Amino acid sequence: MIIALNFKAFRETIGKNALNVIEEVKDVANENTIFIINPTDISLISEKFRERNFKIFTSLTFAIKSFGAYTGKIPLEFLKEEKIDGILINHSENRIKKVEIKKFIEYCKELNLEVMVCSKSLKEARIIDEFEPNYIAYEDPKLIGTGIPISKYKAKSVKKFAESVKSIPICGAGISNKDDVIAAKELGAKGVLIASAFAKSSNKKEFLKNLLEV
Repeated sequence: MIIALNFKAFRETIGKNALNVIEEVKDVANENTIFIINPTDISLISEKFRERNFKIFTSLTFAIKSFGAYTGKIPLEFLKEEKIDGILINHSENRIKKVEIKKFIEYCKELNLEVMVCSKSLKEARIIDEFEPNYIAYEDPKLIGTGIPISKYKAKSVKKFAESVKSIPICGAGISNKDDVIAAKELGAKGVLIASAFAKSSNKKEFLKNLLEV
């Protein structure tokens, strides 16, 4: 199972804390681990973990391909140079328009960057799937950060989602432990998207190790 860990802007997982977290868990992380770091930490993290056996994504809101006069925006070519593996877009906390999603995916394919697109509904997931991202993460906005796992609370929807997309199906919102990940796997999901449960964990290494065993 793919374990995608969204660092968001939690105090525990931003800046030097983000560096410390990855340092803490790197020995158990593997090719199925994706750390989704805050854009502010791109250079900090990439410099430290240039050689690695896990993936590093970041989250962006504007599909800017090349360097230029783009105040407040980060070009995808910069991510490529910094050895970032991909991006997370359209999270429920920072949604973007479909035209921007399509543009992101087209640019990322040209640059050989991966894209994980969040979707708040099955209908939206099917539309996004036509753009052919690497991953689609289905999440119910109402469950984010609640500890109520989508893999149990909306099991039928997760199963239908996993069966209806060509992209790698990921599910998120409320996923907090190994049992939630097992439930997601049994429904056909190939991975999970987790944020607060990981960020707030007192033993992040053990937390990740347990999930990667699924």
